[in-house]
Amino acid sequence: MDSTAASTVEPQSQSQGQKDAGPIKDKRYFFEDGDCMFVVEGFLFKLHKWALCRDPDSDSMFRGMFNNAIPLKSDTITLTDSADDFRALCWAVYALPGEIQWQNDAQTDISRLLSIAVLSHKYILPSFEAWALYMICAHSKSRRDYLNTCPQDMLYGIFEAALVGGRPDLCKLVEEKWLPRLKRGELQLRDALDFGEKHGMREFLGNAYYQQAMDMNLFPPTPGTCGVIDFSQSNLTPQQLQRLLSGYCSLSLFWERLKKMSVPRTCAQTATARYGANMHPSNMNQFLVRDHDEPLDVLKGLKATHAKVAQPSSSCSCGKDFVETLLSQFSKADYFLGKAV
Repeated sequence: MDSTAASTVEPQSQSQGQKDAGPIKDKRYFFEDGDCMFVVEGFLFKLHKWALCRDPDSDSMFRGMFNNAIPLKSDTITLTDSADDFRALCWAVYALPGEIQWQNDAQTDISRLLSIAVLSHKYILPSFEAWALYMICAHSKSRRDYLNTCPQDMLYGIFEAALVGGRPDLCKLVEEKWLPRLKRGELQLRDALDFGEKHGMREFLGNAYYQQAMDMNLFPPTPGTCGVIDFSQSNLTPQQLQRLLSGYCSLSLFWERLKKMSVPRTCAQTATARYGANMHPSNMNQFLVRDHDEPLDVLKGLKATHAKVAQPSSSCSCGKDFVETLLSQFSKADYFLGKAV
């Protein structure tokens, strides 16, 4: 395995001449006593049916291939996978107990685990898929904190594998690790938005837009101007830019609207003739707490306001009740994507 020199396999490639001559034997996964053969990207794999059918709870595609195929040793099955991905699956079905244990090592190759998860799902090997996703999740939660440093394409792959593999917790973990990396400028907003739109990740999109709205000063000014922002350099699609600017405008106006509102009455105090039975004599402006360093962070401001009005010294619960209602209704995604249908 990765953590031991003995288990390291050198990359195997095929020259044009070899491609023209036909498939070449894979260096590691061509067993002379094998009883089934596969051609994958020009490499010939000779394996054992028992290894590919190890999962007792699975009606795998391999089992179906073998049941339907003419039982001649000369037969080969051509697969459309990448050779490296297929080697990863071969490793999994042949791995010894010690090799499995080594996957707890901090240097474990997560890309191989991802290949195992993807091909196990494709070929209906649920035990192997569940194990691979479990290990990826473990390495993501460990001190290694893999998702905090991995390449962006691994975030894509792990999310999609977790999505089809029934691991919403791992999907959520990918989202949670992705957002701080966006804020640090390690990853591009456009890529995150494109991926979020592809998979309908509404909450993730809302968080990504909201986070960018807090940092609009990161957009570069137009050359030769006194701070006029050049949004064309954002690389966002017209729709994405419209959503960002629309949400930014709404957040900018939020406090101005809110501080003019009277507090709805929820307590049993006597109504006044001026304000009527449904409105409180207090105005929201006297309760609001707004962070001057982050004036657009509505959620942070509402939480600070709630902490203020929830103090035991408050004369009644009306302000507290109203702020709690605002918090319960607040949705970052609504500001940028509109109300969910």
